[in-house]
Amino acid sequence: NGIHCILVIDVISNPAFSETKIITEKGSILCDHNIGLIKQNFTSKWISKKLNMGKVAKGYKGNTGSETLYEDEIKAFLDLVSKKKKYPLSYNDELKILEVLDSIEKSNKMGKKIFIK
Repeated sequence: NGIHCILVIDVISNPAFSETKIITEKGSILCDHNIGLIKQNFTSKWISKKLNMGKVAKGYKGNTGSETLYEDEIKAFLDLVSKKKKYPLSYNDELKILEVLDSIEKSNKMGKKIFIK
């Protein structure tokens, strides 16, 4: 359908930063994960929304993104092991996520579209 994408993941930049930019013919979405701000423009006016970024882990610099996702994942695993709760994702859910990530890498290396079943 003519969509092109550039994905850059840099895990060693100092100071750390995390941004997402989606730019289309009809408008843009910009997200600064460090300050927790998302902006969108699909008319001719920017609309901003503050995001809840959770807490920054002890010992990290102030511009490092939240560790809440990792903490939630560890808690879900511990809850599963202690039989308090069922794990929120199934094996097939996790496998599908890995297939998507693998397809992104393959697409980049091969320079062509990769279709996921």
